Amino acid sequence: MIKFVINLERCLQRMDYFDDSYTRWIATDYKDLDDDNDIFKRMISMWNINPNEHKAKCGCLLSHLNLWKHIVEHKLNDVLIVEDDAEQINHLPDFTDIEEFTYLGGFFTKKMTDGEVTPPHLLHKLNDIPEDYKFLTTLSYYIPTWEIAEKLIVDITSQTRFRAIDVMLNKISVCRCVYYPALFIERDLQSTIRPSKNKHPTELYRFEKNKYNIKYVIPSYQRYDKCKSLTLLYLEKHNIPKDDIFLFVRKDDKDIHRYRTLKLEGYEVIETNVRGIGATHNYITQYFKSKQLIVELDDDIVDMIDNQRRPILNLQHMVRKAIKIMDKENINYAGTYQCDNIMFMSQNKEYTYDLRYMLGLFRIRRVCKDIKLKSNFAEDFENVCAHYKRDGKILKMNHIAGKTKNYSDGGCDGAGRNIETEKKDKELVHSLYPDYCKLFVRKNGRTDLRLKHKVKFT
Repeated sequence: MIKFVINLERCLQRMDYFDDSYTRWIATDYKDLDDDNDIFKRMISMWNINPNEHKAKCGCLLSHLNLWKHIVEHKLNDVLIVEDDAEQINHLPDFTDIEEFTYLGGFFTKKMTDGEVTPPHLLHKLNDIPEDYKFLTTLSYYIPTWEIAEKLIVDITSQTRFRAIDVMLNKISVCRCVYYPALFIERDLQSTIRPSKNKHPTELYRFEKNKYNIKYVIPSYQRYDKCKSLTLLYLEKHNIPKDDIFLFVRKDDKDIHRYRTLKLEGYEVIETNVRGIGATHNYITQYFKSKQLIVELDDDIVDMIDNQRRPILNLQHMVRKAIKIMDKENINYAGTYQCDNIMFMSQNKEYTYDLRYMLGLFRIRRVCKDIKLKSNFAEDFENVCAHYKRDGKILKMNHIAGKTKNYSDGGCDGAGRNIETEKKDKELVHSLYPDYCKLFVRKNGRTDLRLKHKVKFT
């Protein structure tokens, strides 16, 4: 497959998001066109449009047209085209059987003035576009053959007056399909055509406003090197802004001076005097405002994978998707599967809401000031019980698991952890939630807890 990114010369930094499998196609910048260029006169826009937006539409149209001409000239087949604000959220399928021009991201509408309306009964994989629907944006699409690109050029250029490229594509003879769910969504970047735009296409081909203010939180103790080379690097690969990443570290940490250097890189570094992961959890709860959405991660995360052992392509999308479910179900706590065993993962529904164990290595929670943990070495059990008791539901993503450097040296729960302290804390959790869990002793002599999945919410 040949993959192109349409990118303006003045927006070169956007190419940092894409790997070497993509070829840069330099977009036509309206600022490089003469003011009397004929295309400005042929383009139709609303009377009150900003003149620069009108010209930017022209540049966008020419960018796609010129790329199609390149495809025809070089007789290129099997071509994927994305704009530079595209964000891949799903793995690319086998395109062998796709024979039509196919959208891979964008949104549906019935009329140009109706706003987004997702058609019902879209099938997974390929769908024809229903006759009474229109499809907007050229965020991402697939052209199987150069002959189809040639037809696109003829259909577009033969029109006397031009409109925005996505609008024109709804009035051509070339058959169009849409792949569902979307493979690409729009990154939260300022539009180079309409700077005021604050909505973006979703995985379900809807057009929604970005409304989440998510903070990524990493408690870390005596693991500066691991934190820097593992979790922070992982978040960087997924384009998480550094000013949204909060590290909670102890003032008496032997590496405190090294942790402090992370402030110079743009991270938020919060120094505390608390000890133990349970106490740190409570400190984090008090630090943030009530209802703040936070993603808590261990400091030694290597990767996040799905139940086919494929790496999660887009961490932010995975998080936003989980939060939407949390909002719908009135849930304040979510987590992933406890181990990266794909056989065990595949035996469960992707999403469950009953009382199930979730490790603290990766979790999403909306800050609830009324939940204060009393244990350290059983805080993951206590967290799920406390949130379940509060809300009657917790969200477990059984098809996602984290890969970490488990039980490596250091960690917020490392100091003082042994068989006896573990036993004491698990007995404490059992005493707090006797209807939600039971104690048992493993073959290795360690006391552990087992949750009661079918416990009734009280």
